[in-house]
Amino acid sequence: MGCGFIGKCFRYLLISFLLTNAGLVFATAPARLTIAVASNFLAPAQQLAKDFQQQTGITVLIAGGASGNLYTQIIHGAPFDLFFSADSKLPQQLVSKQLALADSLTSYAKGQLVLYSTKPNQPANLALLTHWQDKLVIANPKLAPYGQAAVATLKYYRCYQQLKAQLLMGNNVSQAFHYVDSGAASLGLLPLSLLKSAQQHIKSSSNEQTYQHYWLIPAQSYPPIIQQAVILKRTKALTIAKQFISFVMASNNQKVLVEYGYLAH
Repeated sequence: MGCGFIGKCFRYLLISFLLTNAGLVFATAPARLTIAVASNFLAPAQQLAKDFQQQTGITVLIAGGASGNLYTQIIHGAPFDLFFSADSKLPQQLVSKQLALADSLTSYAKGQLVLYSTKPNQPANLALLTHWQDKLVIANPKLAPYGQAAVATLKYYRCYQQLKAQLLMGNNVSQAFHYVDSGAASLGLLPLSLLKSAQQHIKSSSNEQTYQHYWLIPAQSYPPIIQQAVILKRTKALTIAKQFISFVMASNNQKVLVEYGYLAH
């Protein structure tokens, strides 16, 4: 045998070895999910993702934002596997546009709206809201379902026109909460979940803020905030995406959501 034949054999064996081992690398590469999450659900989603990863070894990446902004990103091709919206309208629109799987639509929680006051000497109640003469914080109703619920509440109590010029809007509920929490305003219509998340965050700290000066807005004051999740058709991790939704819907994890201020669904 000549050196040329031996060299060809060696190259063939080397290429076969590299391809075989590359296949092994790809086969054993850790799976992961990328999830778009409405701002109100960010803290519980992070906790659930951490628990899911500990149980399965699957990495979960989370991108938070206003539901409307996340929806726009998805429409323009953002590489998410799952969308946890603050409403049911946007996930259903994705199904209508054939960008999401209809049989994956899942109502995972029901949100609650509160009137939050940072001043103990100004107890949050209906009288405070209807006679308020300073800035009132809400999330942008064009982007955030909780902003839409806030506007509906103001209209229900017939004080929208008098307060319209005083509204300070955050691009999402997290920014709206920051406006109140930072002192830019002392009153806001916000998700209960954000106050519960803040309470949990400061349990072990010396922060004097208790996040307990709020009035739970009666449910009849605004349309139900049914939060839905949906799997996007572009996902390459369909089985894992279904597994994560089932994980969120498990009874012990629904109890976690109740601790964060949601009504289990």
